[in-house]
Order: sequence, then structure tokens, then C-alpha cells
Amino acid sequence: MGIELQIDKIVLEGMTSHQAGRVTRSLKTELTRLFTEKELPTTFGNKSRIPELNSENLKENSYNNPDKTGANIANSIYQGLASGATDALNT
Repeated sequence: MGIELQIDKIVLEGMTSHQAGRVTRSLKTELTRLFTEKELPTTFGNKSRIPELNSENLKENSYNNPDKTGANIANSIYQGLASGATDALNT
């Protein structure tokens, strides 16, 4: 079974392009790990979405560690799916 995940936009204000690239790589790596090692959230379905993420765990000082920032974003995405906070798209 394959999974396709589309992230429309991530806003990383104050980061250099190098830091943003590290965030993106870390995000992809962590999402792959989560979806590979853990069960798929029961709420994860065809055309489900998370309109926005809780960014409480993304503190300003996390910009000092782009790899951790990417992993935190990935975990927020996974937790959003696992918590049932997704909305089915009307198609």
C-alpha cells in the first residue's frame, strides 16, 4: 500500500534557504519513519486533510536546530492524523 501526502505550504519565517532545506529533509525522513514503523492512524483515509497544525512544540529557539524542527512538524502531522482531527474533503 502506498501513501501520498501533499503538503501545500510550510512557512518558515526567519530561516535561511539552507535551514529550510534541512527542515524539509528532516520532515520527509521523519514522516517516512512514522508511517513505516507505526500503524496508520485509523482516521487516515482517502482524501483526508489537516487544515492547520498546532505549532505549540515549535518554539522560536527550534530554528537553531532545523533537523529537530522538521521532525517536530512531521510528528505534528502524524498526531493530527492520529487524533482524528482530519476533515474529509468534499469530492
